[in-house]
Amino acid sequence: MASTKRSDGEGSIYYEEARDRWVGVLVVGWRDGKPVRKKVVGKSKAGAASKLRQLREDIMGRRLPAGKSPTVEAWMTYWLREIVANRNKASTAAAYGTYVNRYIVPLLGSHKLDRLTPEHIEAAWRVLETTGCPGKVGAKPLSSTSIHQAHVILSRALTVAMQRGYLTSNAANLMDAPSVRTQAMQVLTKANAQAVVAAARESRNAARWTVAFTLGLRQGEALGLRWSDVDLETGVLTVRHSLGRVKGQGLVLGDVKSRTGERPIVLPKPLLAELKAHRTAQNTERLAAGSWWQDTDHVFANPDGRPIDPKADWTAWRTLLAAAGVHPVRLHAARHTAITMLLAMGVKPQVVKEIAGHAKFSTTEVYIDKVDELHLDAAERMAAFWD
Repeated sequence: MASTKRSDGEGSIYYEEARDRWVGVLVVGWRDGKPVRKKVVGKSKAGAASKLRQLREDIMGRRLPAGKSPTVEAWMTYWLREIVANRNKASTAAAYGTYVNRYIVPLLGSHKLDRLTPEHIEAAWRVLETTGCPGKVGAKPLSSTSIHQAHVILSRALTVAMQRGYLTSNAANLMDAPSVRTQAMQVLTKANAQAVVAAARESRNAARWTVAFTLGLRQGEALGLRWSDVDLETGVLTVRHSLGRVKGQGLVLGDVKSRTGERPIVLPKPLLAELKAHRTAQNTERLAAGSWWQDTDHVFANPDGRPIDPKADWTAWRTLLAAAGVHPVRLHAARHTAITMLLAMGVKPQVVKEIAGHAKFSTTEVYIDKVDELHLDAAERMAAFWD
């Protein structure tokens, strides 16, 4: 029996040899944490696919019931499709959809919205904490961060339901939100950071890692950089975009995390020189690639000009750490290291906040405990770091 794997929410198609027919299956709801499936059949794979598509459109086209309280599943589906998708960037909507479809709907979807209680929610989060994703073979307990995020998303959806008159109170706000067990901030020493940058000089896109340790850009911000964002004459780099993978859409270049995330940064002279050399090397690759080259304008790109997948970037980071003889740490440690080093070299906290793109000063303050007394100018001290 052959099957065709499809994305979450699209259903699946398989051939039923005993009855010589193609069968399409779609999860149309959840009951007691278990999926409720509906089948369609066709004489051909194309016929079954057409019926499955129509079933999915019928399900997605359903509106909230008039005159009575919808189920949590109906409300969350409507909220995602009509509100989240229209008010947020694609990557955010996709992330919300993952939490809703994997955790919230399977565990809470069958409850009437106006009968949802804190006890229902607490029981659901206990399942995530002890068992993990409902219905997933080999599921592992979720992290406290993921459970907290599920709670935040549910609370936001219920707040909108209150605003629209479907609820008189928000059950998620009538209980304590799941606590988050914070991980210790990973910061490399100056010697280890320099060892990583030195090892990177032997590879393509070496400037990717100098940018990480000098400017502290988030991964998506670094991979989303385009040459139109970098003025090599004035030495100013402007963070405008973030590159990420969105399910069903591939790599998507979206806006930065927040309004404060869009920011100009004055480049220290060593980094400016390295970016100029990187541009020259990339132009050489462009000529060698010929018609194979895809001009996406990305500063850090694959040998054919296409943007770098975040997963490939992670792999490159792990390889780089091994080559430098540095113990494994998360890629985000490069950002933590850059911010901490800036403060340690005396850059004023307010300036560091702007360089890092922190929305709140309290975020920058977390790093201050790790450094000594602060003083003086940012760009010069970033340059001094690499002397």
